[in-house]
Amino acid sequence: MLALLIPALIIVCCCYIGCLVQLGIWLYEKKVFLFFFFLAFVEYYLLLPGPITVPRYHLPALPLIAVMGATGCIFCFKKILKKDLPANK
Repeated sequence: MLALLIPALIIVCCCYIGCLVQLGIWLYEKKVFLFFFFLAFVEYYLLLPGPITVPRYHLPALPLIAVMGATGCIFCFKKILKKDLPANK
């Protein structure tokens, strides 16, 4: 049964890791407004309604989390590919 859940958990884990990377990028670039916008969004949709383990409370926040996760993953992939590619001469 756990083997069936692993692919779904990997996708969620990648999404949340990408989201954390994007938050780090926003803090590093001093985009404080975007950082506080995300914090307000998380507080309003995930913490205030009730238990955060109930998936239905995650649905309103899912589009923002997915976009942030995707942009964070793209940033990581670009850094990895840039490091692996040889320099053009």
